Amino acid sequence: MEDKIPENNQETKQDVKKKDNSLFAIILSLMQGIVMGLSAIIVPGSEFVKKSELGEFLLAMMAVFVLLFVIITLNVIIHELGHLLCGIKSGYRFVSYRVFNVILAKYNDGKKLKKFSIPGTAGQSVLEPPAYDDGRYPYKLYLMGGLIGNIILTAIFAVLGLVIGLDTIVGRFMIAAALMSLFTYLTNGIPLVAGGVANDAYDIKSLGEDELGKRVFWISLDYNAKTQFGARPAELKGYLDDLSLENRKLSYDNKLTPSVLAMKAAMLYDELRFEEAGEIIKDALGHKELLSLYKNEFLCEKLFLELIGECDKAKIEKIYNKNLRAYMSYTHKCMISKSRIMYAYYKLYKQDMDKANKELIFFNRLCRNYPNLGEIASEKAIVEYVMGMTPHRQEADGDVTDLEKGEKQ
Repeated sequence: MEDKIPENNQETKQDVKKKDNSLFAIILSLMQGIVMGLSAIIVPGSEFVKKSELGEFLLAMMAVFVLLFVIITLNVIIHELGHLLCGIKSGYRFVSYRVFNVILAKYNDGKKLKKFSIPGTAGQSVLEPPAYDDGRYPYKLYLMGGLIGNIILTAIFAVLGLVIGLDTIVGRFMIAAALMSLFTYLTNGIPLVAGGVANDAYDIKSLGEDELGKRVFWISLDYNAKTQFGARPAELKGYLDDLSLENRKLSYDNKLTPSVLAMKAAMLYDELRFEEAGEIIKDALGHKELLSLYKNEFLCEKLFLELIGECDKAKIEKIYNKNLRAYMSYTHKCMISKSRIMYAYYKLYKQDMDKANKELIFFNRLCRNYPNLGEIASEKAIVEYVMGMTPHRQEADGDVTDLEKGEKQ
């Protein structure tokens, strides 16, 4: 059965919309950078700029930049704290709170600090949702919590700047901090899909228009909570009984649809039913509207299935191209599934047991800091399956693959 990676020969309206969103996000980022640059000159004041030596001026600019990056970090913290507080107010229960790659996660024996990150996100507050009651549950306040936090922080900085006075360095810095906070609010408050990740406003808008999407969102939150506490993916199959692949209401321009497919694939992986999981992954990759984050994730698993299957050189090199190598490199240090894939790559494709064993050690080290206990148990079972496999093909002597060339660069 020949799997094909979809070609992008034709653009749909959704493709154009995504490009516009990404362009708008870039414009916002450029404007934020311009404000930071101007702030580095304006905050110290014109008198200081005139009288200072070059070294003093550059030091002052650097100090302003550092402080503004601190403000951006503070906005991430407040944004996720807003989600947390508004979620708890709505009846949700704490699961995890992440800023960059540091995550505080709850378990049956208490809370623990772990390391984890998701491409395209600076933080995340994940909560266990209240009961799903006849298609209804609170979600708007939870999703709006981050925006509320950012706009409150923007107002605080603006008021402090005006009260302290624009004739002072501190006052001018507070106004610059208010602008930084405002940009953070705008990047989350205007519906956008950028870098393959949908923001809060996009989620609120899409859920308001999609009753099925609301159910999928609830399932995603509850699934994540239960697996973090230790439930294996295969134990939760009942969640998706009424969300079959034949249900075409699951539109692919909704970012929640691939989350259903990802959960289905994870449940099948947990039972080592790889051929059936491959059909789901093939189905997902056949849709151009798939957000890039999910597309990369499914391509990673497509690579894994080829490694444990035919291990065909041409297919592997087609899948594992420059873009996917970059994505794998970026996510390898924090996502145990990527370490599992690299272990299979070195053992079954490269047939380099030294590198495979090093990857196995790295995989076990990642598991110690990984927040999701159910996913750890499932991934370890899959790795054990790969450990029992015997490579069934050999590279020709002197045959240097495109992959090897890429690794040397």
